[in-house]
Amino acid sequence: MVAPVAAPRSAWRLFPYFIVAALGLVVAVNIGMAVLAHRTAPGLAVQGSFATSNAYGHIQQEARRQVSLGWTLDVALHDGHLDVVMAGPDGAPLPGGTLEAFASRPVGHATPLALVMREASPGRFRSDIVVPGRGQWDVLFVARSEGRSFRHARRIIAP
Repeated sequence: MVAPVAAPRSAWRLFPYFIVAALGLVVAVNIGMAVLAHRTAPGLAVQGSFATSNAYGHIQQEARRQVSLGWTLDVALHDGHLDVVMAGPDGAPLPGGTLEAFASRPVGHATPLALVMREASPGRFRSDIVVPGRGQWDVLFVARSEGRSFRHARRIIAP
């Protein structure tokens, strides 16, 4: 009697295992990305992003207006106090300028802290209080001179 000849084994018999492994990899990557996204910052840049996007033309116009002023704010942190030099397009201090500052943490919804900026000399301002707490702070400056205004945002790191 002749022994039956076994059919050659095809690689296709492993196909279901490859499908299961590929789907398992996709699920594992998705779980990993979800965990990382949950542990990091939300990425929210503005409140009311729909309204902000509808006002984009106005935002661009305001940015061009501010650039045309040629004003500069040089910001430094010394001994916990904010030191700011406010200058016009020629580099000279702006006459009769005033400066407001509002500090907030980059993450979270805490109320911004108003920092009183006193003019130490023409065009040079210093905050009355020390920036409270170590770490990153987003500071919004509002400068005014000769009936015009200028907004400037800066991220500082308090040691």
